[in-house]
Amino acid sequence: MNERQMNLIQLLLHQNQTGPELAKKLTASKRTILRDIHALNDELILIAQITAVQDGYSLSISNEERFNQIFKTTATDAELILFELATRDFVTLDDLSDILFLSKPMLSEKIALLKHNYTKRLKIISKKNYGHFLDEPKSRKVILLANLILQKPAFFLAKLGLAPTLLEQLTENIRNARDAFSYEHAHSAQIASLCVSIYALHYDSHLTDTKINDCLRQSDMSFSDDIGSMIRTFLAEQNQIIDSITTGKILDLLQMTYDEHQAPVYDMELAVSLANHLKRSIAYPIILADKKLHNIANIKALYPLAFDLSIHFIGLVNQTFDVLIYDIDLVGLYFSCAMDRVKTAPIELVLFSNQYAVASINKQTIERAIPEVNVTLAMNAAELQNALQNQAVKLILNNHDGPLPTVSITSYTIRQIMTEMDLRFIRDLLEKIDIERHLEDYFPQTLTAQFKNEEHATWHTVIQDLTTSFVEKGIISASEQEKIVSRESEGNNLVINHLAVPHCTTNRGTPFIGIFVHLEHPVQIEGETVQNVLLSCINPNVRNELKIFSYLYYTLNKIDSSVILSWQTHAEFMASLKQKD
Repeated sequence: MNERQMNLIQLLLHQNQTGPELAKKLTASKRTILRDIHALNDELILIAQITAVQDGYSLSISNEERFNQIFKTTATDAELILFELATRDFVTLDDLSDILFLSKPMLSEKIALLKHNYTKRLKIISKKNYGHFLDEPKSRKVILLANLILQKPAFFLAKLGLAPTLLEQLTENIRNARDAFSYEHAHSAQIASLCVSIYALHYDSHLTDTKINDCLRQSDMSFSDDIGSMIRTFLAEQNQIIDSITTGKILDLLQMTYDEHQAPVYDMELAVSLANHLKRSIAYPIILADKKLHNIANIKALYPLAFDLSIHFIGLVNQTFDVLIYDIDLVGLYFSCAMDRVKTAPIELVLFSNQYAVASINKQTIERAIPEVNVTLAMNAAELQNALQNQAVKLILNNHDGPLPTVSITSYTIRQIMTEMDLRFIRDLLEKIDIERHLEDYFPQTLTAQFKNEEHATWHTVIQDLTTSFVEKGIISASEQEKIVSRESEGNNLVINHLAVPHCTTNRGTPFIGIFVHLEHPVQIEGETVQNVLLSCINPNVRNELKIFSYLYYTLNKIDSSVILSWQTHAEFMASLKQKD
């Protein structure tokens, strides 16, 4: 099994991938990817299988134990290079060539790629006539080696000359002696990997300890130096940082994030959740480039502001506590949950019925299933008209045996007791009603633009030039431009089915504005081809407008990607949005 095939398995391990996605990420042709899949299926017969599914290729594992034996006893070239960098003061191409059996030109390419992938995580320095080394403190090397050991214990323990079962044995002993470590925010296997890493690399110590040494010796680890003191010192230094993170300080950072984005989406629950999450992240940082556990592109599209807030918040955390936190996606999920908790004015519905008992049951069912709604009962035409005159009713639910009086409000008919299908339909309908009613206001034709970007220009150049032209025309403000360009430079760009949606928060009077722009030449944004842009400014204080992103996500993903890529005008864009299922 070659490295490309190993990486292919890694990509499929946590989420399905299409053939073009695999080809791009592995820098190989689609034909090569197909050959690799056939070869892997032959090699992994009765262990795992790669199959074609609706959204690409899927990996199903039938023998977990054998699968782990294969993949946890083999390392990629990138992992091997990181291991050598962590365990040596410097390493030369000659050294790596002997270890990886690769030519120097190929190794130079791999190191360049490694530097690129770890730009924000590790300082990998190359010096002529000297070699390559990690310009990092010892604590960071300890964490990196611990990550490698925890990910593939048998392989890297063997590289260190240790028994392949050591981590498992040490983990069990630590589990039975947790009090000896005073390290509550990491689990036992993580602590075990840190212990083995410090055992291999050593660490300057200033604290004494005997209990940890006893635990190590019970795991058949032999040593002359006081490894327990080294481990105690390392854990105490991490605990010192952890203790500085309080709910009060997190609330201060959330307030600063609110001041920047004018987005009132935080509460005490969010502050407590983030404080605990950060403590766990500092207790055991993950330096290795993360393999996404889940595809959360749909959540990012539904809550783009939540992930914008998480980027800003993590920047403040890193600056305030002098730490490096990378998991923007997880923090973004905490923010998206908080956004759902923000209290808003209830959505007014009227249930028109002539059977009070049935109507009461349906009212309770709706309000329990959809907490943000308030249902008013109207038992006759006069009560219905009165409700429409005195409330901002969004939807009429017709639960009446007779016909519904003529009204201008959208209605939905329920027969007797509500079903789960009725509830799902009502949820979807509520999301769409206001948005579809105001599509022309949200996406005005008067602001649409055709933008002549240079062929092969980068997305960073395109968004910089595009927003500059909009500032000059008075379409957006300089502060809005600054926010958009800054957000787009962070990565994790919002692209929904080949439509780029750069966005920012705004203090302008309008709740939401989306400007359709057709680019003369397509651009690549994180591997996705884009030729149309929907530049958006959001008022975060208007909760309903945030649902526009939910509407866009579900509507755009129902449209064939070739149609979206073929759009050239605002009219084509709007026609696709208005097209009924």
